[in-house]
Formats: sequence, C-alpha cells, structure tokens
Amino acid sequence: MTASELLRQSDVSAIKVILRDFGELFRDAHRLAITLAGQSFEKTTDLVHAVEQLLGYRAKRILPQIFQALRIAVNDELTMLDAFLAEAPLLLKPGGRIGMISFHSLEDRRVKQAFRALSTSVKDPVTGQVAVPASFVELSRKPMVASPEECADNPRARSAKFRVLRRVSS
Repeated sequence: MTASELLRQSDVSAIKVILRDFGELFRDAHRLAITLAGQSFEKTTDLVHAVEQLLGYRAKRILPQIFQALRIAVNDELTMLDAFLAEAPLLLKPGGRIGMISFHSLEDRRVKQAFRALSTSVKDPVTGQVAVPASFVELSRKPMVASPEECADNPRARSAKFRVLRRVSS
C-alpha cells in the first residue's frame, strides 16, 4: 500500500492515530487528520501544499513528522523492528555483539528497552538475590552519537544513536 492509498482509504480517527503514534504529533493530529483523510494525493507536493494551507509557517517544521508517520505506517517498521529485536540477539554466540543505529525516538526507545530487558538479571522476589543472571550486557548505557564535526559534514547523522549489546552466556 502506498501512502496515497493509505490516506485515501483511512478515516479521520485512523490517520489521527498514525500521526500521533508514529509522527509524535499531538497538538495538530486531529486537524491534520481531517485535512488528509480520504484525500488522493498524486504527488508529495500536493500533500505539502495541503499541510501548508492548514498550518502556514509551522508546516515546514511539521512536514518531516508527517512523512515519517506515513512511512512507518506504510512499511510497518515498528512491528518489523520489534520482531528483529526479539530474534536477533538469540542468534549471537557467547561474546557476539549486535549494534543498532536508530534515527528517531520511536526506534531508539524500542532498542533501548529491548537491550535493557536482555541485560537485566532476574532477581528473587523474596531475597533480592540474582536468581537468573543476564545473558547479555549493554556495552554502554548511553547511546553513541555523532560528534559536532561529523554532523557538520553529514547533517543526517545528527539524529543517529548507536547502541551495542554483547552476549555473555548461552
């Protein structure tokens, strides 16, 4: 399904959920959904024009979030990421590492939560002692980010976050 088909076939409430959940647009989601629902946009410039008509000068800041939300919805990206995060670490041999680069907060939040869950030991609820040691360790609690120099050379690197997980036991 294309983004144009998605917008044409979806009602206001479905588009509002997509914009809010995938584009993190909370303030304008309802107004945008009303404008976009049932519309058939032949070109991205048609969508841009419709958003500019509705939001005026604020459109330039909000358009990337709209396109992100539509891309995530069309490609079902977060479901695929969750499936990958559930399976990929289990394929690692002891000492093996997996690194993930995320480019927006929705991805990074899922990667961070999955890595933290895998690297957290299970404790006995009564004694508080470690009952099952963690099979993985996060190599850094904070993600690695691009330096200011790299961002100057490559502006798209400004949002990239890199996290690494290592398997310690089977």
